[in-house]
Formats: sequence, C-alpha cells, structure tokens
Amino acid sequence: MFRSVFIRLIVTYFMIIMITIVTLGLLLSQIFRTSYYDDKKSDLINEAKNINIITEKNILGFIDDNSYNYELSFIARQLKASIWVIDRFGYFIQVADPNQKKQWEGKQFSQDEITQYLQQVLSGKEIASTGSFGKRFSVPVLTIGTPLIINQQIVGAIFINTQLNEVNKVYATLYEKIWISAMISGLIAILLIFWISKRISDPLIQINAAVTDITKGNFEKRIRITTHDEIGQLAISFNIMANELKNLEELRKSFVANVSHELRSPLTSIQGFIYGMIDGTIDEKDHMPYLKIVLDETVRLNDLIKDLLDLAQIESGKIPLRISSFDINELIRRILIKQEGKIIEKLLDVEVVFREDKYMVEADKDRIEQVVVNLLDNAIKFSERKGKLSLMTHAPADKVYVSIQDSGPGISNEDLPFIWERFYKSDKAHTSEYAGTGLGLSITKKIIEQHNQKIFVKSQSGKGSIFTFSLKKTS
Repeated sequence: MFRSVFIRLIVTYFMIIMITIVTLGLLLSQIFRTSYYDDKKSDLINEAKNINIITEKNILGFIDDNSYNYELSFIARQLKASIWVIDRFGYFIQVADPNQKKQWEGKQFSQDEITQYLQQVLSGKEIASTGSFGKRFSVPVLTIGTPLIINQQIVGAIFINTQLNEVNKVYATLYEKIWISAMISGLIAILLIFWISKRISDPLIQINAAVTDITKGNFEKRIRITTHDEIGQLAISFNIMANELKNLEELRKSFVANVSHELRSPLTSIQGFIYGMIDGTIDEKDHMPYLKIVLDETVRLNDLIKDLLDLAQIESGKIPLRISSFDINELIRRILIKQEGKIIEKLLDVEVVFREDKYMVEADKDRIEQVVVNLLDNAIKFSERKGKLSLMTHAPADKVYVSIQDSGPGISNEDLPFIWERFYKSDKAHTSEYAGTGLGLSITKKIIEQHNQKIFVKSQSGKGSIFTFSLKKTS
C-alpha cells in the first residue's frame, strides 16, 4: 500500500498537517475560551463596582428607590444577568431579576452559601465561580462576587449571576469560526501536498523508468529538468551519467570493432601464408620471405596485446606510480642511445637543446621513459628520410617541459582532436611505413594525466609535429 513514494509523501504530509491543525485548533480554542472567560469576569467585576456606586448613593439618599431600582434593572438586562445586593448577614437587600425579586427579596442565604460565598467576599476578596449557586439556578451560571463598600466599610456583597449558556453561545460561534478556518486550511494544505508530492515523485518516477530503459540498452532516455533543487540536481546528474554511459557504450563498440580489426588483419595474413606453405601453393624455396612476414605479424600482435594490457591497467589504476626524483635530461640521453639504430637507419639529424645541463623532476621514472620512447618512436617513424629530429627541455617555473619535434608530414586539423583516441590513425590506409598499434598516444596521455600533468601537440600538414608534456620540477 505504501510502496509508492507519492503515496508515502501524501500520507506523511497529510498526517503532519492534520495533527498540526487539530493541535492548533484545540490550543486556540482553549486560549480564546480562557481569554473570553477572563474578559467576561473582568467586565462583570467592573459592573459590580458601578452597582456599588449607585447602591451607595441610594443608601446615602442621593438617589431615590425608584431610580435605583430602574438603574439596577437596566444593568441586569444589559448583562442578561441577575444582580443581588446582600447585607453582611446574608439577607437579600435588592434583587434585579423579575423572576426572582418576589421569591428571594428579604430572604437569607443558607449557611452553606454564607460559608462558601459570602464570608470570602466580606473578607475583601473578589470571587468567581461556576455552578448552580447552591441549587438556586436550574442551569449552570457564572457568579461574580465583590464587596459592597459604603463609606469605605464593607457592609455586604454584590453578586452578579449570568447563565453560562450565554457564554457558551459565544464559544460555539468562536469554535465554529476556528474549525471552519481549520477545514479550509486543511483543504488548501491537501491541494498543496498533492502538488508538492507530484513535483517530488514525478522526477523520481521518470528516473526509475529511464534506469529501466538504460538496463535494456537504451541510452537515449533523458530526464526533463523542471526544478533546480536537490531533485533537479539529481535529474541533471542522471542525464550526465546517461551521456557518459552512452559515450562509454559507443566507445566500447568502437573498441571491440577496432580490436577485432587489428587482430583479424595479422591473423588472416599468418593463416593465409601458413596454409599456402602447407598445401604447396608457396614453393619451399620461397618459404623464408613469407616466414619473415609471419614473424613480423606475430611481433605486431604481441605489441598490440602488450599495449592493450598496459592501457587497461593504467585506466583501472592497478599500476601504482613509483614516484622518485631523477634527471630527465639524463633519461632522454639514454633513450636516444637506445634508439640510435633507428635514427641512423633513417639518416636523421638530431638536435638536443637542454636549457640547463640537469633538470630534476618528480615522477615514475619507468612510466616517463615509456612516454618519451613512445613519442620519440613516433617522431622517428613519421620523420622523412634525412629529416630533422629535435628534443628540448626547459623549466620556466616549477615545471619542466619536454618537447619532441619531427620533420614528418604533420597532422591535419581534422585529425588533430582525435589523435589521443585508442586505435586512431591519421594514416587511414594503415601502410607498413607507419605501422603501429594505434595505442601509443592513448597510453602516453593516460600516463601524463596519472601524474596530474598535461600533454599537448602543435602540428600543421607538411610541417611536422611537436609534442610537449610537463613534469613536476624538484630542486
């Protein structure tokens, strides 16, 4: 029942809102009830003081009995209450209530009423109580009692009794308004909850559907971005992930196709020549040249497999860098000596320019040697016969820059952005003159990036290429 995020949000928000509204409604009702009750008591006490004034005037002869009775009755009608003026012995002096005047006027309080009410007032207290006042009323009343003071002496008490149903009518009206407001607020809250829950759950539903599509191999699914909150950021991250997965899938397909092509070509040649030698198509006296071709193809296969393993290990991070401090200039000198045979074979003019005799760098020496060998091997391979080869190092700041320049055909602007991709070869014909695995530059770039350094190339068709990479300089 509660598996849906949308339903969970609706139920959770609804419960929170309803609990809040009910609690707030009850709290406000109690606050207003208490406040109204206190205000009512305060109003009745003030009226009791006014009654005290006119009673004192009547007793002292300033107003006659008719005027006094009229004013008392008027106040009773305004308050919708009965007014009693009681002497200190509990006798009713004046009753402002036509239903009670003849019944109680001249009568005395019961002993319980004197003890419970009158004695407190005669002691100077103002009292307030609810009940039937010793069963004198058939319905609950609110009773206010204040001392009757004549010439600054307490000579009796004034009691005002108002039926609680009058107070309750006010409460009922107040409660009705509070709970109608609460219901309207709850309805508005439910609509807002529904809208907010949809805003939250819809992107999650879309993401779930998109994930399902991706697991089925459909990498085209994208999430529509409608907000910039955490949900929106999640949708943006998902779209980025989907793009990366799509690129990885395309790269995987391209990688498989390239590997298949690179492996198929030498294997087809090897198989063809061996079959030709076995079935006699190739004369025995001609076996040696073809065996040399087969050997070259196996060497090429071995180099390809070695480069693939290197690239896989570098990308997976399984080859940790063994950082040490060494002289990059000395490393280049030793590599040049190792490549001397290839250089002499192509009659290349080699120029070595070191701004300083020694440049100490901090890196994995073996991996940097692999980088220099790859770049130098490419430079030798692509340089024209009797061409020029230049190797340079300089350190303008805290980095050492190594540059290797050839005098080959250069790289076209169309090919330049793709030379770091696996199996990419600007020589589309894959001629034997520029034979290679197509992985050297990819491996080189990965090694340099693993060192948190940069490698870049400048080249123009017909003007050669210059590859430059940086290393961290040490003192």
